[in-house]
Amino acid sequence: MSDAEAGSSQGGGKYGTIVNNNINHWKCILCYKVLTAGVLRLKQHLVGGYKNAKKCPICPEHARVELQNYMARRAEERATLSMQFHL
Repeated sequence: MSDAEAGSSQGGGKYGTIVNNNINHWKCILCYKVLTAGVLRLKQHLVGGYKNAKKCPICPEHARVELQNYMARRAEERATLSMQFHL
């Protein structure tokens, strides 16, 4: 699996591209901002409301909602897994 495919499966690859073959550097395909902290920072940039990343001024609302739902679902999955290991 290529790095771009890995990013796509994480929800952010649809709206960003990897810069210089470095999986920690992503460029927003909407506003062309380069983010240097991985795909999570790209998702935060697109969704907005995070202190770690400035909100993308061009991101359409449907994309924001899609990524918010994806991030919430993944957080629930991680919490469930964590609870299973602590029992």
